[in-house]
Amino acid sequence: MRNAPLTDLFTGTTFETNDRNLKLELPAFGARILVPPEDGARLAGAAHAAPGTPESAAPAQAPDAPAARPDQPRAFRPGRYRHFKGNEYEAIGLARHSETLEQLVVYRALYGEGGLWVRPLDMFMEEIERDGKRIARFTYIGE
Repeated sequence: MRNAPLTDLFTGTTFETNDRNLKLELPAFGARILVPPEDGARLAGAAHAAPGTPESAAPAQAPDAPAARPDQPRAFRPGRYRHFKGNEYEAIGLARHSETLEQLVVYRALYGEGGLWVRPLDMFMEEIERDGKRIARFTYIGE
């Protein structure tokens, strides 16, 4: 049997197999959907063009992707964020609402009891007005 590469539908990353074995790292609460390359393009397009899927449901950029231009929305990436009110959170990853397919950010507080929360991706990444200025609701501060 040939060693066919597999493509991650979430990031587009290709993984090589060795004797039908594959070794890859997966962060806690992470996910990958691996498919043969010939299926990757077909499925990636279908997964993100589902009827009723909001525009916010576009795939998240990989962490090593180039920075967004000022006229583009910021891209989500897992890591530590500071809320505009000052508390810090760890954004674990993205999930989808089971009925609407809306993308949700799964995150936990890095203070108190460390509660687990979800918030719509658009709201997590949006800018808000505070004291007459536009600021990010959550600001990425590192891994």
